[in-house]
Amino acid sequence: RRQIDETKALRRQAFYMPAAWLSYQSALTAAETLAADPMAADAQLTAAAAKLAEADKALDSAAYENLAKGKTAIASSSNEDDYWGWGIRYVTDGNRKNEGRQAGEYVGYCSNLTPDKDHAEWIYVDLGKEQPVNNMTIYAGSTLIDGKWLSYGFPKDFTIDVSTDGKNWTTVHTETDFPLSAYGALSFGFDRTEARFVRLNAQ
Repeated sequence: RRQIDETKALRRQAFYMPAAWLSYQSALTAAETLAADPMAADAQLTAAAAKLAEADKALDSAAYENLAKGKTAIASSSNEDDYWGWGIRYVTDGNRKNEGRQAGEYVGYCSNLTPDKDHAEWIYVDLGKEQPVNNMTIYAGSTLIDGKWLSYGFPKDFTIDVSTDGKNWTTVHTETDFPLSAYGALSFGFDRTEARFVRLNAQ
């Protein structure tokens, strides 16, 4: 069951080529059916888990390009703490699960700590050149609470903005009262547009 929950949290259809996604969905459905069957034999469960793992791995080579991977990120502030595993370098490293020093925690980037939780912050990625973009995907920091991975420290009100010069910005997506989510991909789609800079602007 844990394998099923983890792969479902990490994967989203929009990230992958259709054939690989269909194969993955077939393996996932079979695994879920067996996991819910109290009469399923151990051999059946093992075989289903192996097929799901194989289909899950195949998605990595069928993913659409992550334009932000390895690119430069710039922020209004950053909590740089190597001991606990926080830093702006994790924004574009492509690792969806940066495990912190503290057990039961996925870390990465966060703004400077402040007593005022309701304040403005922004972070943007320089893609290096203008190119078509239509989606921002974020994996928020998460902690294990009562057996469930829950995101924390993610803004409630924010916009996603794009720019060709890093100075003049156009808002392409807006969220208000965004709910606390379970760990996984937070995917925000918008109409395809040409941009070099993509920004998350927390209000």
